[in-house]
Amino acid sequence: CLHPLVQRNTSTFVEQRFSSTFSGEEFFLADHMINGRRFLPGVVYLEMARAALELASDGQSSAASHAVVRLTDVVWIRPIIVGAEPVEVHMRLLPDESGRVTFEVYSTVNQEAVVHCRGTAVLAPTHETEALPRLDLAALREQCNWSFLTGAQCYQAFQTMHITYGLGHQGIDALYQGVEHGAVRVLARLILPKHLRADFDRFTLHPS
Repeated sequence: CLHPLVQRNTSTFVEQRFSSTFSGEEFFLADHMINGRRFLPGVVYLEMARAALELASDGQSSAASHAVVRLTDVVWIRPIIVGAEPVEVHMRLLPDESGRVTFEVYSTVNQEAVVHCRGTAVLAPTHETEALPRLDLAALREQCNWSFLTGAQCYQAFQTMHITYGLGHQGIDALYQGVEHGAVRVLARLILPKHLRADFDRFTLHPS
């Protein structure tokens, strides 16, 4: 298994591709239910793209080892829902001459490809991300002094909307809200559930 979300390299002469099979028992599916159905969380598609690009570029150039994956223009088109039968999901990478890569997450239904998510990825030099400004969390916390919700209150609210988050997706510890010039600002404190911390290093964008 190459990665929990990008399990096998199934590339051909026609396309660069990685594939995974999800049973629905994985924590990111079993603990993410909407109206009683197991939906693949949106962040999983992003981690799949990031991991696939990293795997595809590994060893191809010295620049790849000093770069980070930048994802842009991401569109979630159709959700992946896992029912009683496992679902096989594919990640297709389509590079162009400029070095940008279009990625598509798709499954096959009646021998037809159904695209679930699409976006663009590029390997960016590490120094570009190091130059990004850092947010002042203390200042943001002071600006979010209008209301406060505990994690339990958040998940109770989700439940009323028929969104059931199991323990693996209950990462919100607190939610702070503020209002400035008519706009609402929200700051969340996130904590990875204890039972998932042992595998934390297997992901960069963790499904929780």
